[in-house]
Amino acid sequence: MILLPRAATVWPPQELDALLTHERAHLARRDHMIAVMCDLATALYWLNPLTQVAARAVENERELACDDEVLRAGVKPSLYANALIRISKTVRLSRRIAGAPAITGSRPDVRIRHVLRHEPHGSGATPSPGAPPC
Repeated sequence: MILLPRAATVWPPQELDALLTHERAHLARRDHMIAVMCDLATALYWLNPLTQVAARAVENERELACDDEVLRAGVKPSLYANALIRISKTVRLSRRIAGAPAITGSRPDVRIRHVLRHEPHGSGATPSPGAPPC
């Protein structure tokens, strides 16, 4: 189940589709399982400050990977960046919604810069070593 803020009912449909694509990527990647494992590790090793650092790094990588999936789906980087800004503003106003930690905890400014710098991918396939560039 994907929960969105009430304000999502008036968001532009393309931005809403981009955000839903991002959330579906989390589900397809089973990121919720990784989040639970990170939470357990953080709870078990709470005395070790590197556990917190590692958990934050994993969260940031999960978010960037799903952002990449949105762009691979053909969403324009500028449109998706606007959607991230819109949801970031909404979450700041009301932190009671599900998913709020994801957008606020993962440094929205870093994500937006990542999205805007993104170069379109070809087929998504990795060229073999020594293969000429396309």
